[in-house]
Amino acid sequence: GCSAGGLAAPLHARHVQSRLPKASVAILVDSALFPDWSTESPVASAWRLDLQIRDMFQMAELQSSPVIPAECIEAHFEEPWRCIFLEHLLPVIARDFPAFVLQSRFDTSNLRSISDRAAVEAFGDHMAARVERILSLESPTRNALGLFFDSCFHHCMRWHELAIGGSRPARLFDSWLAEVFAEPFPQDGGRLGSEGLPTATWRRLETSRNFPCEACCGQSGQDFEDWAKHFQEVALEKPA
Repeated sequence: GCSAGGLAAPLHARHVQSRLPKASVAILVDSALFPDWSTESPVASAWRLDLQIRDMFQMAELQSSPVIPAECIEAHFEEPWRCIFLEHLLPVIARDFPAFVLQSRFDTSNLRSISDRAAVEAFGDHMAARVERILSLESPTRNALGLFFDSCFHHCMRWHELAIGGSRPARLFDSWLAEVFAEPFPQDGGRLGSEGLPTATWRRLETSRNFPCEACCGQSGQDFEDWAKHFQEVALEKPA
């Protein structure tokens, strides 16, 4: 899934597996990291999407929905809305399903302004910290978590254009998926297990924190045009 669909994919993985118990299920999460700013000051350049996401959780009464993992609700019983944020949700779901994450450090959907370069780069640091936090939650029962974390200015798309260390996300995902499903899959639909899967092989993290990272991304004019059209904050004219 991409964007909001990138949250829907891990939320519905268990339901899909229950309906297709002998199927091999993996999760692809593309551009679905919307920061939970509740415990820190939000970066000035970022939209407060977290407030909208929390309101949506409450209005839809998702706390009682079967798509929200019970383990996550138990871990955040005082603030169950955290379970709709990828940084809290993915570590739970990835225990049962292999997952591959595509994410930009400078995700255009999260940024309302790019006039302050330092603020945008600070936002990128927050995104990188969340990715590192997810990766730090490894456990012996964790499935193979693949990752392509780039420093380009985009939201979804550009699978065939971006590269980190010569690796493109489409090819990396394809080889990851083939390796994951080459492992013996339990007939009861249980977890694959992570033994024998060298997770570092399936992870690419761009180290540059510069915005824009022209050396990393090449032609990016279309990305800026797309951001200006869909995500840039526009000052509304006051009525005369």
